[in-house]
Amino acid sequence: MKYTYETQNTCAQVIEFELEGNVVKNVKFLYGGCPGNLQALPRLVERNDS
Repeated sequence: MKYTYETQNTCAQVIEFELEGNVVKNVKFLYGGCPGNLQALPRLVERNDS
């Protein structure tokens, strides 16, 4: 299921992600933020079974 969270007082204004059971996937930080962080943070919070 896809979710959208509108943040407050952060660089990225929106966080989109999907939940499959208890697994977080496809995290996207949108509308602001440092490009390096926008690439690194999703990799830190997503589960990678490969």
